[in-house]
Amino acid sequence: MLGWGWGLPILHLNAKGSAHGRLFLAAGTIGEVGPIVAMSLVLSRRYSTWQEAGFLMVFAAVNAANARLATETKSWRWVSLVGAMTCLAALGAMLVQLGGQDARRHEAVIIVGMAVLPFLLRPLDAALRTAASRLRSK
Repeated sequence: MLGWGWGLPILHLNAKGSAHGRLFLAAGTIGEVGPIVAMSLVLSRRYSTWQEAGFLMVFAAVNAANARLATETKSWRWVSLVGAMTCLAALGAMLVQLGGQDARRHEAVIIVGMAVLPFLLRPLDAALRTAASRLRSK
């Protein structure tokens, strides 16, 4: 989904029913998606659960940020939202799988903690900064 910039002129050609537009769209899709699928299959055993969870959280955050800034980045908001939701669904599936294994249940709890902790620390940080500024002003 990262390389959709190549596809806009081709989609325009394809919308007109051009044979070249369909050919370039098919080749571009294979060129974009094919390496991602191939590397996912090749590297699927190289990463630990922690790394996979971290990658999914980062990809979800990047997609969510792009969805929020879609007007500034001139991108399709729905593509980023689908990407973020897909990453979160994959993370959820991983957590369900880990939670079902007694020996690895602690990993699921720690990954949920990693995902929730930034949302808890932001208000705490703001409250501490406000309290510190009040103490300095006295």
